[in-house]
Amino acid sequence: MSVLKYLLPTVAVAVTVASSGFAQSMERDTEALSEFAKQKRSVSLRDIGGDLSLSGQVRFEYQNVSETANGAVKRGSGSGVANHSFDAEVNLMLDYRTDNTWAAVKLEFDNNAGSTASAGDTSIGSGGDSSCRLERAYVGYNVFEEDTARFDLEVGRRKLYDIFDSKVQFAGTMDGVLLKYANSFQSVGDFYANGGTWIVDDVVDHYAWAVEMGLMDMVDTGLYMKYSYISWDKGGVDRTGNKPGQLLGQANVAGMGRWWESRNSQLTVGYKFQPEMFRTDLNLYGAYLVNHASDKLVKSGNKKKNKAWYVGARLGKVEYAGDWSLDLNYQSVGAQAVLDQEVAGIGRGNTAGNAWANQADNTAVGSAMNGAANYKGYAVEALYAVTDNWTWLMEYESSNPADKKVGGRNSYHKFEVEAIYTF
Repeated sequence: MSVLKYLLPTVAVAVTVASSGFAQSMERDTEALSEFAKQKRSVSLRDIGGDLSLSGQVRFEYQNVSETANGAVKRGSGSGVANHSFDAEVNLMLDYRTDNTWAAVKLEFDNNAGSTASAGDTSIGSGGDSSCRLERAYVGYNVFEEDTARFDLEVGRRKLYDIFDSKVQFAGTMDGVLLKYANSFQSVGDFYANGGTWIVDDVVDHYAWAVEMGLMDMVDTGLYMKYSYISWDKGGVDRTGNKPGQLLGQANVAGMGRWWESRNSQLTVGYKFQPEMFRTDLNLYGAYLVNHASDKLVKSGNKKKNKAWYVGARLGKVEYAGDWSLDLNYQSVGAQAVLDQEVAGIGRGNTAGNAWANQADNTAVGSAMNGAANYKGYAVEALYAVTDNWTWLMEYESSNPADKKVGGRNSYHKFEVEAIYTF
């Protein structure tokens, strides 16, 4: 994996350098690609031996959120922000596969329901109708497959949580290259390794990379173990001229977020089995995370707040009508443990969207600078299948600051219920 760390960013940089030459011959390349595409459109799937599938989800969601910061109400009466919200969402997935190649596309249409009036807008019940996001777009190639071993290469876009496992991180998007290896060893377990690199900011040649390895169903016991390492770190300066670790002025804190000082290790262990008393699957899990790139925080007595952990249990599995599942977990995430944009756990609510600086002399951190990390709390999620296609999701989560000296006091609660139809 040490080779992967240096090889993949080099490939990505080479692609960036070559792009200027590509732009110069854009007209010629576009014409050639246009002819190639026309030929493909005139050939049926049966002729090229592929398999095209279409799937999707229709979702309607209600949320009730409450949040306070240092005694001030951030959502609800008097805050100017509603604590009730409705949401209409459609996800469309296209998958195409041949013997050795495949492509995947996911379009997400996620719009507010009801009034979206802003300052000077008197419309009522307008809702939203223009929010569309390309969440997935990648192509894959099977390099080799022999017995139980398989090695694949994928290029394109997907969410990090689709590849790497965590309850508290990997909310970011991966636009890059992914390598996947899997093998099964009799009486030992099922082994896998995923690793890749992606573009963070092409203006300053900033790339990130990550790997994850796991051994599942160890010695046929249901025990499993996973280890992941992700690096967002960048040397030199960012596009504003700031160096990592440099003190930010108050005006720059919100704009810069949490920097990119993050090199995280996470170890996850779990046990999957079927207790006789429940007669359904039970997954007990826990994880411990450390950010190796953090500095000491002045406001926390020159200590690092770079650790996170969580424990939980998931009971049940939803596949057909009448199936149900229940997941309960507790999370504790330090202020420096996970980048703001990477937090995939409960979070702090942070209605105002404020961030704070991940720095040693964090004098710029004030009571209004909430960020997304620095929390401890619990989450409960229940899922029930009304039919083979229609499920109901109910979720409740609550958090408080892990350290009140960083970002002040905060209280966050969210209740959510969602109807999901999958086809």
